[in-house]
Amino acid sequence: IVNAYIPTTRALDTLARVGETITTVKNMPRAWTLMGPYGSGKSSFAVFLSHLLGAADDVATDAAQAVLARCNEIVIDQFWDENGESLEHCRVFLTGSPEPLSKRLAKSLHEGATAFFSRGQRQYPLVLEQLAQLSAQDHITVTETIDAINQLQEAVASAGGYGVLIVIDELGKFLEYEARHPEANDIYLLQALAEQAYKGHEKGAILSVFVLLHQSFEQ
Repeated sequence: IVNAYIPTTRALDTLARVGETITTVKNMPRAWTLMGPYGSGKSSFAVFLSHLLGAADDVATDAAQAVLARCNEIVIDQFWDENGESLEHCRVFLTGSPEPLSKRLAKSLHEGATAFFSRGQRQYPLVLEQLAQLSAQDHITVTETIDAINQLQEAVASAGGYGVLIVIDELGKFLEYEARHPEANDIYLLQALAEQAYKGHEKGAILSVFVLLHQSFEQ
């Protein structure tokens, strides 16, 4: 599937912009919204990006980087370190559903973190237990979610990872749920995620957040 992906001019431009935010240590926006109609390639782009940020020994990551290298030798340089290795991220994926975003995000963070720390000889950090407990709660506060993500960023950095990537597909379904349940407080959570992603990475792994929408927030 990765080998069949053809980056468009707009996709390459977006990858270049994303790459700049990944390789820059200073504070800068790392929260992105991809918006467009069904079938416009948003999900395919997000999957391709996630493979670019996979482990160095991952077959799909090698394939994605080969595709990008053939298309643009300048952009691919932003997705390698000084040794030509991939900038491995802990990758977290979730798709919109009629439930609180905080609840689904906690579960997805635990799944993504478990997959990341299962590779190689990595030790499981305490944050995995924290995420498991968080996902079992009926009500999760924004503060608890951001604290867990901060702990995950530090653990990923300690394990040699470069960043944490969160991709939320079909965000509109979570927003529709909040419209019927204002107490969910998911809009504030999205703002807090964007603020956390803005921070640099002197101490921990960076955070990048991508949300995919089929129509604007206003609608």
